[in-house]
This record gives sequence, structure tokens and C-alpha cells, in this order.
Amino acid sequence: MLEYINTGSALRDADVTTNINERAKYTANTATVKINTANTNIDGTGTITTILTGASNGTLIKKITVQSIGNCTRGMVRLFIYNPFTLVYFLLDEIDIPAVIQSGTQEAFSITYDVDYSIQASLVLAASTHNAESFIVTAEGLDYAY
Repeated sequence: MLEYINTGSALRDADVTTNINERAKYTANTATVKINTANTNIDGTGTITTILTGASNGTLIKKITVQSIGNCTRGMVRLFIYNPFTLVYFLLDEIDIPAVIQSGTQEAFSITYDVDYSIQASLVLAASTHNAESFIVTAEGLDYAY
């Protein structure tokens, strides 16, 4: 026997406050940076470039694209979250970069992937490259607005 449970009515009839019907508005927060200084560190030291900063209500990062500019050797592009209050970088992700020789028949390395990183106000998404090669890093985000 199948039992039907009307959760919406139960919540409506109960004496509780929920945010089910609240809506958040978003404002686009997309940023693009060029990174090209070699940094083999994974602890947040060395040259790290800011991509975008969390808005006053926070930011939801939806997509990240890494595009090489020309040839690249095997290495990494690293993404960090920086907390300006504690002055600490946290390694968020490492993107494996294969060796690619760009030519008329071979396109340069590029990867785009969907993420759901939610960062609080003032936190910073930043990037570095393992090898001294040029990459364009783009983060597509949405700032929360209530």
C-alpha cells in the first residue's frame, strides 16, 4: 500500500517558520585573469592571482574555465580560497594540465567545468600556475541579493 504524505501542507499547518517560499536574486559576478608566474607551492605562498571576491551576501561560483595561451607542458593550475581576515589561503582544487603543442591543427588546452562553490562575503577565489606558462582563468559567479 502506498502512503501519500503531503509535506507542504504539514509544514504550512505546523507552527514553524521556513524559508521555502523565499527567493534569492542574483547578480552576475564574472571575472577573468591571466596567470603566468610559476608557483609550485600548494600552501598559499608565492605568486597567487585574485580572480573574484565574494559579495556582501556571498557569491555562488557556477563555472570555471582554464584556457592556455599557446603551448603548455604537463603541470597544474591551482585554485585557492583566501580569507582576508585570517590571512590564510586554502587549496580548493588542482586542475591537471597536459602537455599540448598548439598549432594550426591542434588547439590550445582548454577546460570548462561546472562547480557549485559558495563563498562568503570578502572571501577571495584565486589561482596560480605550476609552470611559467600563460593561462586565462575565468570564474562565472552569481552574487546573492536578498
